[in-house]
Formats: sequence, C-alpha cells, structure tokens
Amino acid sequence: MPNLWTDLVTIFSTWHITRAAGLTAYLLLFIITACGLLFTLQVVPSKHRPFIMHLHKASVFACIAFTLLHGIILMFDKHIHFSAADVFIPFWSDYKSWETGLGIVAFYVILVVTLTSIPAITKMLQFKMWKNVHYLAFPCYWLAFYHGLVLGTDSHSTFMIALYVCTAGTIFTLMLLRIWKSLHT
Repeated sequence: MPNLWTDLVTIFSTWHITRAAGLTAYLLLFIITACGLLFTLQVVPSKHRPFIMHLHKASVFACIAFTLLHGIILMFDKHIHFSAADVFIPFWSDYKSWETGLGIVAFYVILVVTLTSIPAITKMLQFKMWKNVHYLAFPCYWLAFYHGLVLGTDSHSTFMIALYVCTAGTIFTLMLLRIWKSLHT
C-alpha cells in the first residue's frame, strides 16, 4: 500500500511547500490589508462593504495557518536545518538573521492584531486602543513584503517582480489615500 506522505514528499520538496505557503500567506496578508484600507476609505459601494469586511476577517485565519506552515515546514528541510527556535524566535536563526527575524516579527504582529480583534477581547479594549493596535497591520504588511522580497529564492523572476510591484503599489497607494483622508476630515 503506497504511503501518501512519502509520495507527496517525493513530488513536493520542503522548499516547494514552504515557498508556496509563504507566498500564499503574503497574498492573504495583501488581501487583509487591502480590504481593511478599502473598508475604512469607504470607496466601495455600501452594498459590497459587508463582503469586503467578511473577506478581511476570513482571510486572517488562513493567513496565520499558511504562515505557520511556512515556518514549521522549514524544520523538516534537510538543507537549511531550522530548529523550532529558529522558526519562532525573532533574530535567533543564523540564516539571514535580520530578514528571517523580520518575517517572524510580522507573524507575531498579525497574531496580536488578530487576537485584539476577537469580539470578547475587543470589548475589553477601548476603541482607541484597538484602533492603535490595528495600525500595526501596516508595518506588518511591509515587514512581510521585505521578508519575501529579500529571502524568496524566486523573487527576481519576472512574475514575482510583477506580483510584488502590483501588491506593494496597491497597498502604498491605499495607505497614501488613507493618510490623505485622515488629514482632510
């Protein structure tokens, strides 16, 4: 009887799995950030706003799951030899410590933002505190962007450059609009 796990490991290397998980997590973080900005900018027609908010909230848990997969699978990689400490403690790893550490920090930031958005916890926080914690989503996005851009082994491919330019350009533009709106209202 064939072993499904063995078959999958021979087809997909840990590099393929961690890269796919990391890229998926990044795209989900892009969706989360873009939807949050679109919602606060109120540029989406009111009939579509509930969908934007649902997409914003629903994508968070998938993003966290794919980010965990991205890190955990590295503990099984035969070339990079990451330990649990390398995966979960920022700047612990000897492998490009700064870039790896910033990715881990981004993971913890998305966790904090998500935890403070759980209704039971949100009720305990003042709105201003919740909002200030939620602003951490912006540096979280840029940390994840930098992490993927610098560490991604295929970041120099035409497709990945186009993807990073489009996603980062969109977030940058939406952030500028958000700043402009807050200064003029």
